[in-house]
Formats: sequence, C-alpha cells, structure tokens
Amino acid sequence: MKDSKVRTTKILWGGALVAGLLALSGYAQQAATPPASPTPKPAIAAPKPATPAPAPPAPASAAPAVAADADTPNKVVLKVGDRGVTAGDLDYFVSSLPQQGQQAAKQAGRQALGEQYAAGVALEQQALREHLDQDVEFQRQLELTRMQGLAKAEVQKLYGEITVSPDEISKYYAAHPEEFETLEVRRIVVRSKPASTNPPAAGVDADAAKARLETIRKELAAGKDQAEIAKEFKDQSEGFIDAKTQSVKMAQFGPDWRDTVSKLKEGEVSDAHPAPDGFVALQLVKRSTQDLKEATGEIDREMKQQRLQAAVEDLKKKAGVWMDDTYFTPPAPAPPTSPAPPTPPAAPTPPKQ
Repeated sequence: MKDSKVRTTKILWGGALVAGLLALSGYAQQAATPPASPTPKPAIAAPKPATPAPAPPAPASAAPAVAADADTPNKVVLKVGDRGVTAGDLDYFVSSLPQQGQQAAKQAGRQALGEQYAAGVALEQQALREHLDQDVEFQRQLELTRMQGLAKAEVQKLYGEITVSPDEISKYYAAHPEEFETLEVRRIVVRSKPASTNPPAAGVDADAAKARLETIRKELAAGKDQAEIAKEFKDQSEGFIDAKTQSVKMAQFGPDWRDTVSKLKEGEVSDAHPAPDGFVALQLVKRSTQDLKEATGEIDREMKQQRLQAAVEDLKKKAGVWMDDTYFTPPAPAPPTSPAPPTPPAAPTPPKQ
C-alpha cells in the first residue's frame, strides 16, 4: 500500500519536486520568477489600458503542508551520502511548491517527500560528478534564475518601505471619482454583414442593423422584458442581449463610451455605437459608488504600485541603461503591395440552337 502511495506521489508532484531542488542547492538560492504586472480587468467596450507596474510581493506562504515539529527544524532527518537534510529544509521546500504541489505533498506524507527529495539530491550529486554544472546552457539558466530571485527580493524590500498616509488616500479618492464608480450594464448587440463581399454575405446591412437596435432600445425603454426581445434573434450571428449584467468600473470605459454612460440614468439604454461587425448599445441597470472606507485598501495598493514603479524607473536611471537603437527599433513596415488586377468576367455561353 505504501509503495503504491509513493508511486502515485511521484506522478503527482515528483517533477515539480526535483525541479524545485535548485532552490535549496548551492547553485540557486531562492529561485523565483520576478513579479508579474497586474492584469487589467476586461471592459465591456474600449477599455482603458492599464499602466504596467511591478506587482506587490505575494502574501506570506501558508503553513508548510508537511510541517516539522517546532523544536526540530535543524534536526537532520535525511542523508544522501555525506549530504545532510534537515526538517527545516524539507519544510521550506514544500512551502515553495505551488498550492497543488503542497496539497499533493500533504496527502502523500513525509515518507514520499523524503524519497523524492533523496532522488533529487542523488541526481544533483551525479550531475556534479559529471561536471554538468559547467555546461554553458546551465550557467546561463543559473544566472537568469539568480537575477530573477534578487530582483524579486529587491522589489519586496522597496514595496515594504513604501507608506501611504490617510491624508494621501483621501486626496486620491477625491481626485479620481471615476475609479470608484461601478456600473451594472447589459449589452445589446445587432450584427451586420460586411459592406462588400463576393458572393454577398448573409445578414442585414449596416442601416438595417442600426434601425433594429433603435427599435430594441425603444422596446426596452417602454418596459418590454429583455428575455422576450432576445428570443427574436435566431442566433448570435444576428445579435444578442446579455442575460446577465456585467460590472464595469467607469475608469475601464474608453473616452467615447465614458461620456455616454456617465449621462445614463438607471434603466436607460444608450444610443447605438458602431462596432467592427455591427452596432452595440448599453443599458445601465445600476450605478453604485464605493465610499472612502471601502476604497481605502484599493487606493493604498494603487499608490504603492505607482511609487514602486517610480522607484524602479529611478533605479534604471541610476544604473545607466543603454539600448542599441539598431537592435530595439522595430523594422519599418513593408510597403503595401499593388492590388491584383480584377479578373475579367467569363464570356457568356451562347444559347443552344
């Protein structure tokens, strides 16, 4: 039963375990990827691009999945040749695994963890005997891992030194009201066929699509149920009405939409806006605004992000960055090719006698 459990563990997280051993060896201390930029939330239409910024440090890791006794972190619990591994080493390794790997380690238990760790150390020792640590590709990978780990450590240090006062938070809240206004909206989309296709595409032309959307707009304003209107579309190739509303912050709308939705009252539908394949309108279902207390945490994070980004840019200036324009400048776009001459129509076939 134990052997079966160990084999299952190898399948679940053995690869991650062996790969992660680099983080505990003498070659790559605290390997980690640099923090990723936060991903902006998707908008209904024409979202405002988010400014890239280094992400704040992740919260402290959860308790190790296979925890050692509190009084034995330095106790050697595993040996591979003359290499001793402490309980603290094993705990640190498990805590560095992704959440899925931590859960797998917890389910498998310490025996499986020890066997997998021993396999990794044995592989490391054999690689050293074969001088694989001198391989050029390994050295490049090692240097990249070191750079990433130290960069992350510096970001965490910088972020931890940034403070934002309550007065600064209040001023930010007053200066950026659109960031704390949330709209519940429903999209109404009517699709049109391309202007010129050969053979002609199915569907309605732009004028008919716009007229149909205007009809739907009036029906919604008159109180007709949106679900009933939605049934009039054969499928999404004709158009659709959102069954569920979507929450979008005012700041996520592009300038063309922001002015439109800012004037809508709850229940109203906007005028039709052209889209690549038809027309779209938005119905404002509900408008709400976060108060200062609710927005404090969000503002604190945003201002720290901005200051962190400024600190990183300052470090780049002090470091003296040079970039080769001939390498980094994108190539000029290729000149447009001349359109092919139209194919002459085939001669008509004479009628049979």
